[in-house]
Amino acid sequence: MLPAVKLPITVLILACVVQPLLAQPAPRAGTARCLSIREARAEVQKGHALTLARIKHVLEENLGGDMLRAHLCEKGERLVYHLTILHKAGKVRMLVVDAATGQIVAEDN
Repeated sequence: MLPAVKLPITVLILACVVQPLLAQPAPRAGTARCLSIREARAEVQKGHALTLARIKHVLEENLGGDMLRAHLCEKGERLVYHLTILHKAGKVRMLVVDAATGQIVAEDN
């Protein structure tokens, strides 16, 4: 018979509470509400936002570099992607891209 592994109930409860918080991006103070993966997928399926693959393709053509992080967020009445890009020269850039058009609307540096 194998020995039972016992974890305190508080550790299990804490893991259940903290894990979803870690999975969600932290919204930027006063600027946008980032969507969950399910919400983002629904917006793309409705045609309100370009796919992340399309956004990545457009940015690679225009800027070069690698996308490190991306979040689809609501900013006022529009959807935007908050992107972190590692430029070929090694510089990290934070961009805000219109999710419907793929146009850069701001740089968060």
